[in-house]
Amino acid sequence: MGFLFSSCKAKEEVDDKRNIKTGQKKRQQASETDMTMMKLKMLQDKFYDQRKHLEHSLEKAEAEALNYAKTGKKNLAVFALQRKKLFAQYLEDSNTKYNFIQKQIATVEQKQMEAEMLVVLREADQLLQDMQQALNLDEMEEIVGNIKASEEKNKEFDRILRQHNISPQDKDIEAEYAKIEAEPVSYTHLTLPTIYSV
Repeated sequence: MGFLFSSCKAKEEVDDKRNIKTGQKKRQQASETDMTMMKLKMLQDKFYDQRKHLEHSLEKAEAEALNYAKTGKKNLAVFALQRKKLFAQYLEDSNTKYNFIQKQIATVEQKQMEAEMLVVLREADQLLQDMQQALNLDEMEEIVGNIKASEEKNKEFDRILRQHNISPQDKDIEAEYAKIEAEPVSYTHLTLPTIYSV
């Protein structure tokens, strides 16, 4: 017996050490994922700000070109239109990068959810295996056998009642039950059966 318990204790210690290492690895992976997500979101914010600044600069260059064209300053109007075109190219490039970063963020979040789901599924699988091992199949068979035997006895009792034309909805039985139920319970007249020991 001592060997059995000492072997179980040694297995638990090994499992505990393995769980500690796994927990540290998961925390390290989680912190790396969090850092990557934080960096991606910081980049997303920078490109968002850059887009807003470029949109403003583009609108400003367009307004300047219109203003210079109305006042007859062609060279300044052309220069403003060149700046507008340059800002439009920068904005397109910035939009492409912004969309790429958003896609990366969505992909990382999806993979993180899938990894979490995998961990939960593994834990659920282990729990089911532990529960399966805990079930005593012989005891289950005995319980099922007892239930079947009880059902057979009930069927036999029902068969005997039907032979004597007695049903659970018998009006005489229902009337007698109602009469018993209506009577107040008196414990003074209650007589208990005598039990004989063998």
